[in-house]
Amino acid sequence: MFIVGTPFPKVAFSVHLANERVDKTFSAGTIILFDSVVTNYGNAYNQASGSFVAPYHGLYFFTINFMTNGNQASTLAIHLNGDRLCTAYATGGGSYNVASCSIIKELKRSDVVNVKAIYPANSHLHQVNNVHRNNHGFVGFLYKSLE
Repeated sequence: MFIVGTPFPKVAFSVHLANERVDKTFSAGTIILFDSVVTNYGNAYNQASGSFVAPYHGLYFFTINFMTNGNQASTLAIHLNGDRLCTAYATGGGSYNVASCSIIKELKRSDVVNVKAIYPANSHLHQVNNVHRNNHGFVGFLYKSLE
């Protein structure tokens, strides 16, 4: 419980794949490790593990977005403690395919949220130079503390 007059806890992160050229394939079940941290206010996102660990009980907002190209289909999902919360699917075919999903979810302290490749057996992400830079992202923040 927070006392009136004390600052509201601030937790927010924004991460993405930063390489100039990304043509990566991820096996199903693989946690996506985003290699560029834009914001990590409260230090709740762990870049080495690709996971966010909730520092407070509260309502949190999360979103992912990504892009594929050509005939490469991909499905990524936001997971909470290993359970799928939100799934985004980019179909194969065409020039470029984008997908995203967002969710608001109540988390308890120490709950773990990450993004995993789901389907097909090898999910593909695509980005070339600065034209499509930062098209693969994972963002989250504490919307409302319930402590």
